Parts: sequence; C-alpha cells; structure tokens
Amino acid sequence: MKIARNGYDWFADLFCVLLLAGVFIYLAFGWKAIPEQIPGHYNAAGLIDRWTDKKELFVLPIIALIMYVGITVLEQFPRIWNTGIRITKQNARRVYRTLKNMIATIKWQMVLSFIVITLYSSLAKPLPSWFTALCLILIFGTLIGFFIRLFKVR
Repeated sequence: MKIARNGYDWFADLFCVLLLAGVFIYLAFGWKAIPEQIPGHYNAAGLIDRWTDKKELFVLPIIALIMYVGITVLEQFPRIWNTGIRITKQNARRVYRTLKNMIATIKWQMVLSFIVITLYSSLAKPLPSWFTALCLILIFGTLIGFFIRLFKVR
C-alpha cells in the first residue's frame, strides 16, 4: 500500500534536508575557525568526556544523513513496519498514516539532535545540561503520543 505524502511529510523532509545542508555548509565555511581539538563525546549531563581531532566533526552529520536516507527509504514500505496492530482494509490507511507521521517526527528530531551536538562540538563547548533530558522527553513523548493515537485510529 502506498501512502500519499501530505504537508507534514513535506515539512519533515524539507526541515531535515535544510538542517543537513546547513550543517555541512557551516562546517565547510567555518572550518578554519573551528578549534583543532573538539569534543569527541559528551556524557549524559552534557559534559565533555573525550576530546578528538576536528576531522571527526563530520562523523555525526554523516551518520544523521545515513539515518535520514535509511528512514526515508523505509517509510516507502509500510507493509514491513511492525505496527503492533492488526491491519485490515478498513483501518490500513489510518494506521499507516499515523505511523508515517510518527516516523517523520522522530526522523526530524533525530536529525536536529545530531546537528545540535555537531554545532556544540564545533564550538568546543559542553552541551546544555538539559539537552539529554529534552531529547529523551521529545522522543519518548512522541512515541507515547503516537501510540495513544494509533490505538484510537485502529
């Protein structure tokens, strides 16, 4: 079953593409201003617990790009999604649309998180102490909200 793209799908993809393009442009044009040693890892509190060479700064945006492309491809095949709901002809469109919206939301949240970490690393700064908690709240809040909605539309 093919799920037609809606405005939210376009927004999520455009937002992700702009974030990814923006971070690569930022790194390319700001490369000389980035310190030679940058944070290579942060702990849960956002404190830097490993330093590394600035060449590793491209790792997170590349991972985000690969994940974005992979998730975007998987979005095209709803039949392989593990819905946890019995799919019927009557509920298929509602269930798949709800899941597609959930996937799109988690996709842009993931890309945004990776980009924020990349930007803080490029500035050699610790992450805000609330960053990890906010990411967890957003992702788990999204999952819970969409699962509630999913059980309503089934």
